[in-house]
Amino acid sequence: MQALIVGLLASCVWTPVSLAQSLGARSPVTAKAHAKITLSVEIPNPVGSKYLNLWIPYPVSDAYQTIENVEVTGNFQRQGVYRETDFGNTALYLRWLQVQGNATVNFTFEVKRHERVVRDLVASEKSPSILAEPFLEVDPGVVLALADIVEAIDVGDKPIVDRAQAIYDYIVDNFERDPRIVGCGTGNVPTFLNVRKGKCADFSSTFIALARSVGVPAREVYGLRISKEAREDISDDYHCWAEFFAPEIGWVPVDPSDVVKFASKNGLALDDPQTLEKREYYFGAVDEHRVRLGTGQEILLAPVQLLGPLPYFMCPYLEVGYESNCEGADLKKMNLKGLTFTAPCHPIVERRSLIGVGEEAPVFSGQTVSGESFDVAPFIGSKYLILSFFATW
Repeated sequence: MQALIVGLLASCVWTPVSLAQSLGARSPVTAKAHAKITLSVEIPNPVGSKYLNLWIPYPVSDAYQTIENVEVTGNFQRQGVYRETDFGNTALYLRWLQVQGNATVNFTFEVKRHERVVRDLVASEKSPSILAEPFLEVDPGVVLALADIVEAIDVGDKPIVDRAQAIYDYIVDNFERDPRIVGCGTGNVPTFLNVRKGKCADFSSTFIALARSVGVPAREVYGLRISKEAREDISDDYHCWAEFFAPEIGWVPVDPSDVVKFASKNGLALDDPQTLEKREYYFGAVDEHRVRLGTGQEILLAPVQLLGPLPYFMCPYLEVGYESNCEGADLKKMNLKGLTFTAPCHPIVERRSLIGVGEEAPVFSGQTVSGESFDVAPFIGSKYLILSFFATW
């Protein structure tokens, strides 16, 4: 396969507000942004493919963002907007069936976004609602890795807000941002605890794991930053943060990653007044320059993908299928640029999660019906290119 080209453009207008202005008790929503975002995808069709399936995160309106003027164009044969049941994530699903030439799609929408600020974080003694129980589950694989930190934080029987604050402070104080990491990081908690450096997915996943370990319901939020300029390439601007659930308050946003990023980018110490201002702001608030796309981990999309669950669904996801027509006993052989094999009703599927400008996709392997493994990449290519995400205004 040749390069997959994906483009995202954004531009917006906004009403700025200082962090200090936003720190009042349940401040009224003042900061706003309005952007038109266009995602352009071009997929060079691999020889011998029977179908291409593409899922694109589909933002929906809520109390803090309004999605409108959605347009979808391209040469796909099927399209639909689907919501998966476990977390409620919505995706634009597109399917190409034996398309001649490159597969193309342009997905455009406008977003009107408000800053979200939750203050008056009263330390209620109440226990979490039974509805929050699913957000208390901790992956058994990370429990042991968290044990020493949970003991060190020692939140005891403190109210939920105080426990969340202690975890937020611990993460800001003890972890660094590594700008060399591609995309948003992996969200692998044990690895992040070991190396102490990562990106936003690592920060948010660790906050969530620690919060749940001490009885604080928490969840991921995946999104996309939108421009602060009139027209800007936002291809690399995927971002994620976290929320915890506090009795009598509801879901409270936190973004320790942006605090650490601000300090590192500006060469500031954690106790610098500017950093402290950010630190206070991002415990209970997120700015207006982001679009919420979804939440959850280990996600089965709708329609369900052929391979296993996705760690998270923040970026467009592509599967390319090779399969026989399963008609009659004499099944035709398939040719993949020099590789010949027989595949009676046995699909060979590429799986790619599209992340970042110029990022090289992981090498994948296939298997013949007889069980012989082969590396597909030399035959059909191993690289997708994200060209740009654009917002225009």
